[in-house]
Amino acid sequence: MDAVYESVMLSDVTVDDERFRGIIDAAIEEGKAKSFKKYTNESEASKKKRVNAAKSEADEAMEYAEELGIKDKLFGKKGGKAANKDDDQEGLKALIMKRQQDRQEQGNSFLDRLEAKYAGNEKKSKGKGKTKKNAVEEAEPDEEAFQKAAARLKGKKGARKIDEQDEDSPKGRKRVKRS
Repeated sequence: MDAVYESVMLSDVTVDDERFRGIIDAAIEEGKAKSFKKYTNESEASKKKRVNAAKSEADEAMEYAEELGIKDKLFGKKGGKAANKDDDQEGLKALIMKRQQDRQEQGNSFLDRLEAKYAGNEKKSKGKGKTKKNAVEEAEPDEEAFQKAAARLKGKKGARKIDEQDEDSPKGRKRVKRS
């Protein structure tokens, strides 16, 4: 019977046990289902054990609802099951909203920790050396130095001359002389 309760959605051992047994017994009598020894010879002790386990699980759910502060909304004012469908929907809505709020707070704290860890790195360096930003700024030459370097490069390109073809080389490469 445990497998039946695990496979039937929203089944409750305390409420559905007699109804399920009636359906299964009728199917066995009609020949639609096989009779198994485990089902037919089930003891009263195992039935009580299953019912007690279901009750303890319900009590645990009640305690968790109290911990979250939604017991009244989820289970009604008396602590039992909610009186109507609207109360069930409101309790579920409150539970979902509480979980979303908790997740959002965890996400915000995570982002805050990342920001604290990485946002301040531009101003302070981690050692004796310079920060990457300062090293890049110092590596770039000023305009005057850039113009001098460009003129030197231009002068070297103009000084190259192609004298003659190297006849000794197998592919006839050209020789370059610098002046």
